[in-house]
Amino acid sequence: MRSRSRLLGVFLPGLLAVVSIGLAACGSSSKTTSGSGSSSGSSSSSSGSAVSAELAKFPAQVHAPAGAKKGGTLTVLANADVDYIDPGAAYYQPTYTVDLAVDSPLMGWPPADTAAPQPLLASAQPAVTDGGKTITFKIKPNIHYSPPLGGGAGWSKPVVSQDVKYAIERGLLPGVPNGYLTLYFADVQGLAAAQAAVKKDPKKAPNISGITTPDSSTIVFKLSKPSAIGLIDALSLPLSSPVPEGYAATFDSKTPSSTYGEHQIDVGPYYISNYSPGKQIVLLRNPNYTAGSDFRPAYLDKVVIQQGFSDTNSAVSKILTGSDMVNFDFSATGQSLKVAATQYPKQLSLSPGGGNRYIAFNTTKPPFNNINARKAVIAASNRVALRDTRGGALAGGLATHFIPPGIPGFQQAGGDAGPSGSQYDFIQHPTGDLSLAESYMKKAGYSSGKCTGNCTITMVATNVPPGSDTAQVAKAQLSQLGFTVQLHPVEQAVMYTKFCSVVANEPNVCPNVGWIKDFNDGQAMIDIPFNGATVTGSPTNNSNWPQLNDPTINTALNSAKYITNPAQRAAEYGRIDDMVMALAPAIPWIWDYNSNVASKDVVPVINQFNALTDLSFTSLK
Repeated sequence: MRSRSRLLGVFLPGLLAVVSIGLAACGSSSKTTSGSGSSSGSSSSSSGSAVSAELAKFPAQVHAPAGAKKGGTLTVLANADVDYIDPGAAYYQPTYTVDLAVDSPLMGWPPADTAAPQPLLASAQPAVTDGGKTITFKIKPNIHYSPPLGGGAGWSKPVVSQDVKYAIERGLLPGVPNGYLTLYFADVQGLAAAQAAVKKDPKKAPNISGITTPDSSTIVFKLSKPSAIGLIDALSLPLSSPVPEGYAATFDSKTPSSTYGEHQIDVGPYYISNYSPGKQIVLLRNPNYTAGSDFRPAYLDKVVIQQGFSDTNSAVSKILTGSDMVNFDFSATGQSLKVAATQYPKQLSLSPGGGNRYIAFNTTKPPFNNINARKAVIAASNRVALRDTRGGALAGGLATHFIPPGIPGFQQAGGDAGPSGSQYDFIQHPTGDLSLAESYMKKAGYSSGKCTGNCTITMVATNVPPGSDTAQVAKAQLSQLGFTVQLHPVEQAVMYTKFCSVVANEPNVCPNVGWIKDFNDGQAMIDIPFNGATVTGSPTNNSNWPQLNDPTINTALNSAKYITNPAQRAAEYGRIDDMVMALAPAIPWIWDYNSNVASKDVVPVINQFNALTDLSFTSLK
């Protein structure tokens, strides 16, 4: 996932209305379903009522209870490492679990909020003037930095607005491979000049002239076009958490990568006191944080994220039968999900993930530079079998397109049923239609209906369940069309940082990707994953895994972000979702729930921003 997005990575513009996730999940498609079909008598997705019923059985707690205890150590079990410990590069759903506790972007997400972010480092909502082309923030006074990760001298000066400006500008450095700046900040004046400057001097963060700091408590964003809606919400992502240039510039000048992440200083209620890649991350209370300065109550004294739990079923069992533990970068899936649901129901919670999972085709290389070959694989795919690798209906609804329930544009893109019409017949058979698939293979130039000649394709997947199980099912489904799949299992973080998210190294198929909302809007669900600008904008941290670069879709995406009318905006992103699905860049197979587990003595609070445990609100009994 995003790494999301946000891998596992969407946010809702503050000016947009949003239907609550629970109600949206109950809705039916706003389109007709004539022309759509299914095989083997299977529905094309879980019905809205069934989806809501599953969530209702295992509700997530999104508020800290009255009288929550302070103190104690929480152990968080992790399969693998974060993507990047540096907040300027972080773009992975579980990484945000750390970021929500240690960082303070201008805007932030209290656990229950899904419609719009709330002021965090900012002292209030921003002022938007000049027809949506000027955004002015005031930041809170007397916010101080933590001790540094890695030890040594700290930074004694309080946070100033210039620290936020520098934090954003350093995201253009090649050593800080940010995955979203060039898209969400595209209309900030001076961005192109800053990109040109950093090419000349890749060791120095460039000046973005459209970001100014009239005084130490004010930061102003000047836009060339009125795209304030998306930018304000993007300022809830970790990139805008302050980084003082006087402290960080030396680390940022290192090549090929900045070493700031190994020495970072934090401003949240916790700070990273120890980071041993692949082993553990330790969070302690930030001694320089003032309690009550923002909405995070911070009950725990210490958090230890222990990595290396490759057997996630055993890890879930350890949490359910142990003490003081929660999950991190894995959910209860398959058999462990069934055990949790039947034997430990009070320790399981399901949350709409605000995202999807899909199998991405590299559309720049044969055979999947041929649209009919892509349609053939989608037509043959058994999405029910793919979902079963994660635990069946408890894991989420069957996906039929890319904008998930609860996000404006979902209904307009076809809702549960998906886009209708004969041009979408390849996505209308949830258990697969081999005859239809073979007809598309013939259109792709394979006269027998199966691949002949050079049929070897590469696939890089995560090496642990459930992702490894999903990859095996995907491999078998590709094989039935004559493809010879070379499957390379690697650690999940490596899958992203070395292969699937690196444009030059991307294999033919990435079976374990997907997207979670950056904010609750169609833009943040499909713009980065399918806009061609993201491929060139972040070649080493690319989240457009299909490398889709269609001029018509690019133009539509680049125009939709300026729509301010909520209904029109949702309709347009729904239309673009249909356009993307028509090009068959990936197999969407689940709108997933995050199935979180906790030990019986933990009071977990789930943040709906990333659908994972919020360390700043969780407590021990």
